[in-house]
Amino acid sequence: MGLGDWMKSQNLTDSAFGARVEASQQHINRVRRGVKQASPALARRIVAFTGGAVTLADLYPAPTAEDAA
Repeated sequence: MGLGDWMKSQNLTDSAFGARVEASQQHINRVRRGVKQASPALARRIVAFTGGAVTLADLYPAPTAEDAA
């Protein structure tokens, strides 16, 4: 499940989620939209806080053939 979908299912804003995982609203917004990757430490906190509903694979998607071009 993507971070944005999980946050929406829990009615959490970027700010509220960020406070729970020790990240700024702006950083969570960028991670949620896929503009920026979460650091390994933040990714672990996200996975833990979501009880595994958001996985490392969700946060670090595998590159596609288009990415290599």
